[in-house]
Parts: sequence; structure tokens; C-alpha cells
Amino acid sequence: LNAKFRCYRYGPGDYFRPHTDGAWPGTRMRDGEVAQDAYGDRLSQLTFLILLTEGYEGGETRFLDGPADPLGVSVRTPAGGVLC
Repeated sequence: LNAKFRCYRYGPGDYFRPHTDGAWPGTRMRDGEVAQDAYGDRLSQLTFLILLTEGYEGGETRFLDGPADPLGVSVRTPAGGVLC
């Protein structure tokens, strides 16, 4: 797995502030250590979200198209769904 791989568990009232996902150099393990930019020619440029539970309010991912689009489009996937 890429060293930037993250798992989050949100509790009541938790949220993730508006942000832009970035591209990161490929990493790998070498001699028990994480090697940054291990390939020199590859970037991790994809984001995917897996919803593992349901039965609560909220949980949408809102896609914004810059300051001119303050409302954006909200998407919520069912449990087991993937959003790429």
C-alpha cells in the first residue's frame, strides 16, 4: 500500500473540511523502510472512498467546482459502495 493510504472512522459531529486531494509519488518498502518516490515516474492520482456502514444521517461527499460553486453536488453511496 502507498504510505499515504488512510482509513478514517467518523463519529457523531465529525467531518472533513473542504480540501483538494493531491497526487503523491509512489512508495514501497525497501529493507523494512518506506522508500519515498520509489519509482521516479509514477504518481498516485486517484482517490476512492468505501462506505462500510449505513443507518445514520450525513455521510455525503460534496464535490465543489471552485468558489463560483458554493453548493456543489453531494453524493452518498450505500454500504459496500465505492466512490472514485
